Amino acid sequence: MNKDSARRGRKLEIFAAVGLGIEAILLAFAALAYGFYAIFGDPRDVGFIAGVGVFCLALAVGVGFGARGMWQSRRWARSIALTWQVFQAGLGLSIISTRPVVAVVLIVVALGVAGCVMARAGKDDAAEPPTAGQG
Repeated sequence: MNKDSARRGRKLEIFAAVGLGIEAILLAFAALAYGFYAIFGDPRDVGFIAGVGVFCLALAVGVGFGARGMWQSRRWARSIALTWQVFQAGLGLSIISTRPVVAVVLIVVALGVAGCVMARAGKDDAAEPPTAGQG
């Protein structure tokens, strides 16, 4: 791999990491909003709303962990990034009839970040020497 393609791949990796970081921050804000709604909202829904808030917080931590891994060029972070993008695109598809603008934004961002992640996949494998037993 030449230096130009390595630099381009690194830029795409940074773009993916920033995208994941922004998604993690937005998930944390959603968790906070659900927390406020659980406290100040309808008391009949407090258990469900609190559960959704905790779920959003867990997703925020996981996506943030993936963003950090992408920033550090860790190969394991690709699986976190791609899994989240599939979920995000699925959410976008499920709400496209009720909230088309939000749905399109979710789908476009998911495709953009996934494209950046996949553009780098396989490129660094060619630069690594084979390990013992791989021949």
